[in-house]
Order: sequence, then structure tokens, then C-alpha cells
Amino acid sequence: MAALNNFIMKLKYIIGVAFLFILVSCKKDRTYVHYNLPFEEVAQIAQQRDKPFCVVLSSGFCPPCTSYIDRIMADSAFYAKEAVFNIVNTDLAENKWYQHWLCVSAAPTTAVFSPEGELLSVVAGTGRSSHDCIQKSLAGETDCMAYSYNPHVFSRKGHKTALQTLNNVLDYRRTGNAENLGQEADYPYIVYLQAESTRDKARAEQFMSSTGNDRQMRRLYADLAPLAMEIIEPGYHPWNDAVLVTDEAVVVDSCRVDGPRYFSITVENGGKKELVVDDVMTSCNCVSLAGDGYLKLAPGETGTMDFVINGSYRGTVKQLVSLYSNSVYNPVQDIEVHAVFPR
Repeated sequence: MAALNNFIMKLKYIIGVAFLFILVSCKKDRTYVHYNLPFEEVAQIAQQRDKPFCVVLSSGFCPPCTSYIDRIMADSAFYAKEAVFNIVNTDLAENKWYQHWLCVSAAPTTAVFSPEGELLSVVAGTGRSSHDCIQKSLAGETDCMAYSYNPHVFSRKGHKTALQTLNNVLDYRRTGNAENLGQEADYPYIVYLQAESTRDKARAEQFMSSTGNDRQMRRLYADLAPLAMEIIEPGYHPWNDAVLVTDEAVVVDSCRVDGPRYFSITVENGGKKELVVDDVMTSCNCVSLAGDGYLKLAPGETGTMDFVINGSYRGTVKQLVSLYSNSVYNPVQDIEVHAVFPR
């Protein structure tokens, strides 16, 4: 009996050690995924492990990002062996530069780098094909359809030329070497970097002109616009310009299933110049304008914009309404719409 008890104790010990080993191994596997690390830090980790690395651009309001990251975790047998991942939230100020640099606002977007930190490819999307392209990029293949990544600022360059331009800018950010930065008039980030480094008023004006009339560019470079204006007008303060003021979220209760529910968003001009709201976008066609999408407000004036929501929903649904204006401080204002439907 004593021998049996001794055997059981030894068996429990062996099982316990084995479980601990498996647990530690699993934790080690998870160390290939990091969150919001500075670029140089994740590049150093990748170089020490002699592995390529991926930076995945995510954001707070991005339901597809969650499933995309879950898929990365589910494919850990491949990814843990092949690469280091850094998931970055571009809502954070320290991560905005990725969007400025890659000239993309869509999330998730994955940038694939060599162990030395050279950009190899940029893969947009969340589907199986996106993951296939990442895997092919990590394996050194160059025949993946996701290589069609080509923001319109690079539309005339082709993929290889665009990658060279992006790597030149990355080198400037990492080393301060402006020798290969170039004179890319249609790439606003280079124009801004040159204006910033030389305090060149003409380049700052060029930056403002290249972003002001383009919906995507206005959103993408919104946080750089006030800085460019400071170069153009020393002592400039955005609150002396037009300033769009509104609630960051509105609750629309008593919504009807498959029936219209009208609601309004109140907008105030908190600045000292005329405010013009000239464009409206929504995250879903279930929310649409119910009135004029153009609004002019004098300094201190308040107005409303009317919308309607209609859908076969249950419970509370969150959508976005984006207002585009001539405000330098916030040219794109996102408002969360919390629509409450019957459960």
C-alpha cells in the first residue's frame, strides 16, 4: 500500500511538472504578440530573435480588428515561429505616425518588416487572403495579391517605388537623415516633415493645400494641421479659427425595428471664424441624413443636423457619424450614435 501511495505521489509530481512545462511553453508562445511597443523596441526584439516582425494598425472603434487579432492568436503555431507581432492602437498619439507614414486610415492594416527593420509589404484587410499574404510575405514570396496595396498618393508609382519612398521616410524618422527624403509633392507626410524640419512656410502651405480638399487626407493628417498652421502663422492658435463643438456621443432611444427613427445632432461654432460643415459620412447605410448636409455657423452660433436610423436591430447598436468641416482644430469630428432598439 505504501508503495502504491509512493507511486501515486510520484505520478502526481510528474504530471504537475509536465503541466507547468506546458503552461510556461504556452506563455512563451504568446510572447510573439506585443501591444503598443515603440517601433525601435519591437525592432530590437525582432533583430535579437532574427525574425521578421509585423506592426498591425488597430483602433478603438474597429470590430473587424478583434476577429483579425483573434485569428493571429489562433494561428500561433505558425506566427510564433515565424515572426514578432506588435498590435498598435492608432487612437493613441504616439502611434498616429504609422497612419501618417503609410497614408492609410483603414484598420486593420499590417506592415511586414525584415529583422533589420526594412518595410517589406503592407497588407490591408481582415480575411483569409490577408493572412495568406502575410504568411507569404514572411516567407519571402512576392506574388501575393495583397501587394496591390497602393494608396492613391502612390497610384502612379507602382508598389516597389512606393515601398522605397516609405522606407526612405522611415529611415528619416529613425536616423534624421534627410538625404533620401525626396520632394514628393503628392505625399503629404514628406511635405509636412520637410516643413517641420526647416520651418518652411511655403512647404507648410503646400501641406495644408494638399490635405484640405480631400476627405481621406483631412482625417489622416488632422492632428498635423494645427502644427503646420503654426509654421505659416507664428503664434497661431486653432481656437482663433473655426472650431466645431458637439457631443462625442448621442443616445437615440425608442428606435423601431424596420421603422425610421429621426434624431438631431447639435453643432456649435466655438471659434472666432465662420464654421462650414461641408460633408457627412456614416459607418452604416442604416444611418443617413434626413436634411441638408451643409451647415454654416457664425462664431458662437449653434445649429442642428438631422438624421434618420432604420434597421432590423435588437438591443443597443453603436454607429458613427463623421462631420467634416473647415475647422483646423478638428476637421473631422466623429460622433458615436447609440441607438436603442427593443430587445
